[in-house]
Amino acid sequence: MQALVGAEVDLLVLGAGIAGVTAARRLAGRCSRTLILEAADAVGGVAGTFAVGDFRFDYGLHCFFTAFPHIEKLLDEVMAGRHARRPLTEKVWHRDAWYPYPVTRNLAAYPADVIGKALADLPQGPPSPAGDAAAASEAAVGSYLAHEFVLPQLRKYWNSDPAGLPAGVARAGFMATADEIRAGAVQGLDDPPTRSWSYPADGGFATYVAGLADGLPIRYATSATRIDPAARTVRTADGQRFHYRHLVSSIPLPRLLAMVDGAPPELVDRTAALTFTSVRLVSLGVTAADTPASWVYDLDPRVPWFRATFPGEYSPGSVPPGSAAIQTESYFVGTPTTGDDQHADEVVTSLRRRGLLPDSASVICRDVRTVTCASTILHPAEAPAVQTAIDWLSSQDITTVGRYGRWDNAKFDVVMARTEQLLDGRPVVTAEKGSESDGAQRS
Repeated sequence: MQALVGAEVDLLVLGAGIAGVTAARRLAGRCSRTLILEAADAVGGVAGTFAVGDFRFDYGLHCFFTAFPHIEKLLDEVMAGRHARRPLTEKVWHRDAWYPYPVTRNLAAYPADVIGKALADLPQGPPSPAGDAAAASEAAVGSYLAHEFVLPQLRKYWNSDPAGLPAGVARAGFMATADEIRAGAVQGLDDPPTRSWSYPADGGFATYVAGLADGLPIRYATSATRIDPAARTVRTADGQRFHYRHLVSSIPLPRLLAMVDGAPPELVDRTAALTFTSVRLVSLGVTAADTPASWVYDLDPRVPWFRATFPGEYSPGSVPPGSAAIQTESYFVGTPTTGDDQHADEVVTSLRRRGLLPDSASVICRDVRTVTCASTILHPAEAPAVQTAIDWLSSQDITTVGRYGRWDNAKFDVVMARTEQLLDGRPVVTAEKGSESDGAQRS
């Protein structure tokens, strides 16, 4: 469908990522004139896909698995056979070899001394309450597993001292109870539904968003810069002005609040101080790659990346015949310590050292780019400011959606379910009821 030419709509949505598209789909039947404004030249947002020469990459690892039957049914309908469920394999580097990940569910595959130390140190009974991620990790899995695996993972993914992170982020580091760890020391555990996952047959992860967006009017390369809630207008960087009856935004909360006329200055300052990680992606088209799993993790602080993925393994159409692809993710807070070219050189060297890029393989093309806001970090002391900002925007008839609009770091399926429920006026699902659906949170 062609984007509306007029500047007056019933529903205006800012952002054509999963949250914005889900919101537009949910409300389109109630609004006669709907329009999505997207700053980029394609749908997807952080779930987007880009090309490097003849190779195709996502903005970091993304895959889809869900505990919501209606979300799974919806994706099956919009993809119409153009995606498939795949077995999931993950490995982590430990002592000069690749082992099944996460260790807490696959302890049986590790050396005998690792198993012995882990089991001897496991806590008895439920973990005691903890005030930070480091303490929560030790309380859940014991000192050995925490210091050998979980804390290095949290440190590298969040680029922060776990002792300064909220206790809630620790769960992504151990992903098992003490009883499950003991069982996994005998035989590796299945982890449904995340042991299998869905991915498009072609076109990258953004194909999901494109399917959801089919038929919705979208105006690309149109970036909102100012919102006047009293006049119900949105101004854009190219000088356009859009009048709306209802406004939904998936723009990151700090940036959104700063562009709204009349926003309380103190609230703007408080949300501007919210913290988040960025991720620098090195995407390589290569003549060959050694792929021990769907993706792998390296917790060594000397290695310049946290995770490496192999797009050609789960999406053969993303690489030219006879070649392969590798993408690495390096997370940071603030400003990276090295330039892009130096970082890419260090990545290539480390991939060869780990055996993922054979010495005989050549790099055909490479690309370095940064996703500025990858994962949000919500400290308990910041939660009141986030809720106050969301409430104030709601009082101005601006509805915020998505992991950045709500600043909750929700996974894709939870984002979709929450957006539907929020716009329907129903109680919003908690993150625990969903399942992980984007790889960044598989860490």
